[in-house]
Amino acid sequence: MKILILAGGGGTRLFPLSTPNRPKQFLPLADSEPLIINTIKRFLGICKPSDIVILTGEKFKEQTLNILSEYGLDEVNTVFEPCAKNTAPAIILGVSFCRDELKIDKSEPMFVVPSDQVIRPLETYLKSVSVAQNASKEGKISVLGIKPTRPDTGYGYIEIDGEDNNELKKVVAFKEKPNLETAKKFVKSGDYLWNAGMFAFSLLGLKAELAKHAPELLNFLNYPYKTALTEFSNQIAISIDYALAEKSNNMFVVPCGVDWSDIGSFDAYYDFCKKDENGNVIIGKVEASDCKNCLIYSDDSLLKITSQQNKIVVSSNSNTIMLNRLL
Repeated sequence: MKILILAGGGGTRLFPLSTPNRPKQFLPLADSEPLIINTIKRFLGICKPSDIVILTGEKFKEQTLNILSEYGLDEVNTVFEPCAKNTAPAIILGVSFCRDELKIDKSEPMFVVPSDQVIRPLETYLKSVSVAQNASKEGKISVLGIKPTRPDTGYGYIEIDGEDNNELKKVVAFKEKPNLETAKKFVKSGDYLWNAGMFAFSLLGLKAELAKHAPELLNFLNYPYKTALTEFSNQIAISIDYALAEKSNNMFVVPCGVDWSDIGSFDAYYDFCKKDENGNVIIGKVEASDCKNCLIYSDDSLLKITSQQNKIVVSSNSNTIMLNRLL
């Protein structure tokens, strides 16, 4: 199996902690190691570093190579996109690399995963990956779905048949990011999972679905890898969800019972982190008094905060923000 790690995002929702020049995948938000390193290590028990491909922008080339070298992961492959074109062209470019440079078989599973997620426990997660991997050998395209822990408007949802008890379930429909009222209905019904952006497929299965639903992307996939690099900037900017997943009748989902976060907002970061006795998350150079249920972070000079509740206060890169938490 080959692992394709999407690492081209800008992480704008975590500014000023995450910046366009150093987005969240390169930051140690979950522990002492950058999120992208956590993601790579997640798979080292089931594949070699040389089976992993990082897909990221040309602007992050030096940063990516330096981090891989720092953690002794120089055997991990890298593909640098000439410009940002969303996930569908990026994935197609990565598949071209696997076909032409890594010489994959047409039935070998490929698994696409974002670089900025926190997933626990690992054993449970890898069991779900294995189910998706086996499905791809049969020509199916499958996604991992996360059971919602709250009505969240920041994620897309996958509708499933609640009566289906199989490990691998047919997707009923993909749903766009909903408003809060709709999200509450989704969670209450029990028939919806979060779409975490993780896909499994083979070259054979992907080409069959592209031929039906996205012939322009199939044409791009048919380019040799080096040609695809030069033609990348001419491709339409579109997500894999819009281009393929929402149109295909060959989509399956593996419900994945893990603790999961994409740390896509400061509220999600607060939810993920351990709290002190006052419900606070305190990180870095901070002195806090009479504060409750706050996220307070500083990697700049000492940040002193008093008498705050349900606030997010972040000081980084010489910028400081204060927001109300979404309760």
